[in-house]
Amino acid sequence: MEYFTFSHMEFRKSRSLILGAIILICTIIEVVMHFRLGISTGYTHIYYIFLVPVAILYYRKAVFFGLYLAGLHIGIEYLLTGGIVGVDTLIRGVMFPIVGLVSGLIFERIESERGDLIEYLLERSLRRDAPIGENGDAADERTEAGRRVHAYRREANVRALIAGLSSRDMETRYRSAIALGDLRDEEAVPALSKALHDENSGVRWEAAEALGKIGKPAISVLIGALDDPDADLRWRAALALGEIGDKEVIAPLVLALGDPDEYVRSRAVVSLAAIGRPAIGPLLLLVRSGGETARKEAASALLRITEETGIDPALEAEEFDEEIREDLREAIETAKTSRGN
Repeated sequence: MEYFTFSHMEFRKSRSLILGAIILICTIIEVVMHFRLGISTGYTHIYYIFLVPVAILYYRKAVFFGLYLAGLHIGIEYLLTGGIVGVDTLIRGVMFPIVGLVSGLIFERIESERGDLIEYLLERSLRRDAPIGENGDAADERTEAGRRVHAYRREANVRALIAGLSSRDMETRYRSAIALGDLRDEEAVPALSKALHDENSGVRWEAAEALGKIGKPAISVLIGALDDPDADLRWRAALALGEIGDKEVIAPLVLALGDPDEYVRSRAVVSLAAIGRPAIGPLLLLVRSGGETARKEAASALLRITEETGIDPALEAEEFDEEIREDLREAIETAKTSRGN
């Protein structure tokens, strides 16, 4: 199976030709506009358009293309003015390598995150689909890190696994998080909390899953993760809280229904539906008085509760008047219609 990443883009195979064409075009523009016509401003914004594909192709090395543009632009200005280069020209020249470097780092980061995701999904697939006669534990022992971590897990050596979360080796950190989740020891909560901010997304996600397995001792950490800037971590935390299912997690999950990320909201819906009856009261209040997005998601959660448990949320709203109960019924019907579309 092939996965789409920047490094797998077809045009990367011809990146030398593409770079050569871009350099030629930019050189022609500079010579015609600056050297022949004497125009030194305005047209240089075009170069930023070319810096983006170079950054995609070469990542941080795009800084060298930016340096070429800077040298070309400043050099021609130097020739035209007899050695006098204005501050404006210098500023424009300096901006080219800066934009090239920043753009390259951004695309490099995106590529790294995609690679982490692919690696994570493949690892999870291997753990689910190990060959007949080979269980997940045997699959864990394919590498040195896997064998070491598996031995710690077999011995229930929680402290060694906690130390593994600080290893320089990504696989060790990743497998240690999984093992700590399997052992469900609350001693690991502080270390797993720190691992939620690991540089590798797979480690972050496994840490969140492990905290969900540990349960109530990890609730406060997972609630805090619902406010993390990383949307992937927020939806992982929402799922983990749903797996814990304690009444303490209901209010934070209800608040997560207003999250700006659609997937975070949908995972909060799933978790609240899994909690079931205890979540109905807070969801009813949100349907009645929440923002538009939150009301819609709350109605979806109530619909799922109805479908999965057979409970009629309207009958649970005895403290509300008939008008509110009718609003609730309408909201659920709207949720059904939205799902059908």
